[in-house]
Amino acid sequence: MNYLLSESFILTGFIFKQIFELTNPLSTFLQGVQIDLLAATEYIQWVFEKIQAFRDDNQFEMLIKNKNQFVSSKSDELSFTPLVTNRKRAKKKMPGEIMSDEPISCPLTNFKVNTYFTIIDIVCTQIRERFNDQSTPLYKDLSLFQVKRIIEVKEKNLPSDAFEGFEKMYGQFVKAEDLRREYKQFVNSYLMFEKLIKLPGKIHKPIPFDHDSNDDTEEEDIENQIMSTTCGTIYTVYKVCQQNGLKEVFPAIYTALSIGLTLPVSNLSPERAFSKLKLIKSKLRSTMAEERLDSLMLISCENDIDVDSDSVINIFTSYSTVLKKILC
Repeated sequence: MNYLLSESFILTGFIFKQIFELTNPLSTFLQGVQIDLLAATEYIQWVFEKIQAFRDDNQFEMLIKNKNQFVSSKSDELSFTPLVTNRKRAKKKMPGEIMSDEPISCPLTNFKVNTYFTIIDIVCTQIRERFNDQSTPLYKDLSLFQVKRIIEVKEKNLPSDAFEGFEKMYGQFVKAEDLRREYKQFVNSYLMFEKLIKLPGKIHKPIPFDHDSNDDTEEEDIENQIMSTTCGTIYTVYKVCQQNGLKEVFPAIYTALSIGLTLPVSNLSPERAFSKLKLIKSKLRSTMAEERLDSLMLISCENDIDVDSDSVINIFTSYSTVLKKILC
């Protein structure tokens, strides 16, 4: 309780308050089911630069000012313990040392160096480790496989450095030059192939897919619907390629989509996973083994997959002679 009524605790609270004001909206954005990967990478970089800017003497002075205002507003109700000045300890000067080791005596300077700057550095390091120079370009290239970006590239030019990050990570499977060449052809016909997933009402009526066609109202309706509802996931594009047999037509695109689907950033929902984990691993199941937990998590998260109950029962009974006799 004494620590809660100290100025050190108040300062630490204000530090995390200004950090969480930036990271909480980012966390909510990243937990979306269908997020724009390009917007996500830019948002992460913006938050990183904002937090990095906190590592400044002027920002620390503003923090002290906010602390003083808070303490003054609560002075009639509570009494806060000021920052403690530590006893100065003299250190022995070793042979060969020119400068003497002088510890920090000012409590504010000590807090700034050992607490404030340390917190900022740890947060920046954690963000940079998760979104480094290898993963960020890859995420930007994967964003080009979202339907929203396919429509934009169809109307505009493909960025000159597209898929460079993808080649840097998976160059042994696919080259950036091949991806750019096929992608320019792919975007011009994607909406037509997407409409052919379902049988049209009239099969002898020409399906308009040329962007320069006069009768393009149906295509515009599809584009507007996609743009207004969702970015269109990578799985959506992969499904169109698979059901229309485009593996041989666009081999580089198909390979890149297959690789992209194996990455968690393209097909997982963290919010759903953590919600299921809370339901599965309750207090009564706190000693559950990792193998069983993984299986239960898979069943709960992927509940949209159809399971043949008879096959499950047959497999389960095969491990027990007693169950075999009962079911026979």
